[in-house]
Amino acid sequence: MDSKESTSSDSKKKKNVNNLLKSKVKKVKIKKGAVSVKSLQNKITKEKQTRKKYSSEALERGILAVKHGVNLRKAASECGVPASTLCRKVNCPNKSERRSGPPTVLSENIEHNIVNWMIHRSKTGSPVNKNELLDSIQSYLNFERKETPFKDNRPGRSWFDHFMKRYPNVTVRKAQNLTAARAAVTEEDLREWFEEIRLYLEENALLNLPPSNIFNCDETSMELCPATTRVFAEKGSKTVYNIIDGSGKECYTALFMFGADGRRAPPMLMFKGKTKISKNILQHTPSDWGLGISENGWMTADSFHEYFTMVFYPWLTKEDTKFPILVYMDGHASHISIPLLSFCREKQIHLILLFPNSTHLIQPLDIAYFHPLKNLWREMVPIWKRTSNASEVTKENFPAVLKLTVDSYKDEAKTVISGFKRAGLVPFNPDAVNYNILDKRKESVQN
Repeated sequence: MDSKESTSSDSKKKKNVNNLLKSKVKKVKIKKGAVSVKSLQNKITKEKQTRKKYSSEALERGILAVKHGVNLRKAASECGVPASTLCRKVNCPNKSERRSGPPTVLSENIEHNIVNWMIHRSKTGSPVNKNELLDSIQSYLNFERKETPFKDNRPGRSWFDHFMKRYPNVTVRKAQNLTAARAAVTEEDLREWFEEIRLYLEENALLNLPPSNIFNCDETSMELCPATTRVFAEKGSKTVYNIIDGSGKECYTALFMFGADGRRAPPMLMFKGKTKISKNILQHTPSDWGLGISENGWMTADSFHEYFTMVFYPWLTKEDTKFPILVYMDGHASHISIPLLSFCREKQIHLILLFPNSTHLIQPLDIAYFHPLKNLWREMVPIWKRTSNASEVTKENFPAVLKLTVDSYKDEAKTVISGFKRAGLVPFNPDAVNYNILDKRKESVQN
């Protein structure tokens, strides 16, 4: 009797499960043997939670079909769009769609800035890898003093995986190393770049900006003991020495920013160190100049960002500059950071990256300014030594000597304006570039 009751109970249980499956899930297969109601219910729940994927184009086709009299369910089936979604869109076309799931840790605007930064770096020959991306985001979050659930404010693998899914236009690729010889720029490359920039300027109503709203920034290295000019000696002398103090090889990075109208914004000087800049350096530096510090004395992304936010932008507001403005610059990795892009977008500062390996052709300061500046520096260092009774230029008095040099630069504005013109940037004219230099460089590489 007990055996019959047990068999009857099992058959009823299977019958109930089969009825449940028929009513809610059409294509769930039951394997032979024991049947677990809980496992089947989990399978039903899983299939119910699966979202139907469709494109915005398919949704638009479905809406259009319904408006032309097609039955809603038929239109939904043909376009591959859920009927409930199509119904909602037809009845409430102006209702905004909220992204499903919990909100992201970083705002949509910040994530767009990150994507733009990644694409910028990729296009300029210095692509970002995964570790650099996460480190940069950590640096940005620390700089903004944002609290996040990330450990030490550094995103983990889960965030990275979801971030890549949210932005399918960014993919992981293996970068190929490209030597300078193989990366040699051609006239066709430059003209294509000029055309892309022209379209960008037209789309953003920037093509007719006045020269006072167009800038170029670039770095150069200044030696504390520059090479001497020719000197007098007794005829027949085989070697002539100039005794100097120090190693004679020490140099510092100086960042310059000029407008196409010839105005010079306060520069920035970089020094080697780990914590703070010494008081002696501060005492010899003009109050409106920028000072940066890094372990090797080179420009860093943080220092470059600080220059824009604490030196350049305050100078622009002091000069009553009307925005937007353009800044042409090279695409070095130390220049483009997430915080910088975010700040520039907020302040209407458009950063235009120059074409890689072509700064000798389209970088105004490289073309016209730096060579005369270093010649003048070579002349001013010994003059400063004599007038100051100093035996050498040190890092403490380097800012004062550099200020003396730039203030002594005759026709500085005229030189810079000429550089913008020869680079084809102001006025915007690709034909102004001296493309013959490219042929000479190719010949030298071949030889």
